[in-house]
Formats: sequence, C-alpha cells, structure tokens
Amino acid sequence: MREHYSQLDALQDRFDRLATGEDKGGRSWLTHEAILARLEANRERAEGDGWTDCTVERAGGMGRLRLTGLAPGDAVRSEYPDPA
Repeated sequence: MREHYSQLDALQDRFDRLATGEDKGGRSWLTHEAILARLEANRERAEGDGWTDCTVERAGGMGRLRLTGLAPGDAVRSEYPDPA
C-alpha cells in the first residue's frame, strides 16, 4: 500500500482499470477529464503556495499524468503532491 494515497491516485487507478477492461462500469473519458480537472486545481493550489513553472507531464514520458514545478527556493523541478 502506498504511504500517501490521494484522490488523484484513486482517479488514475480507476482510469487504468477502465483502460485495461478490468472495470467495465464507467467511461474512461470521464475519468480522464476528472484527472485533468484535479491537476488543474492542484496547479492553482501550487501557484498559490509559491510554486513556479508548473506543468502537467507524463511520468517517464509514458506514465501517469502529474503536476511538476519549482517549489519556493528549489532549483530542481519536483512533483507537486496531491493533497489527501
């Protein structure tokens, strides 16, 4: 089990189950839209917390979507944590 399991993690797990056919009870596009909306809310929160250069990217170029940027005082990009 992950140490920090967030709403974004839950949405992405749901999308994975829909995409693989493991879960046939929903629409993957609606879940994808919910992921994008969550990332947009996180971007607004991050910028309010002083983060800069925020962008949505795929982990490893092909993985799940995530929000990265520069935390206040940091010179290295990192992932903005999704609040619980």
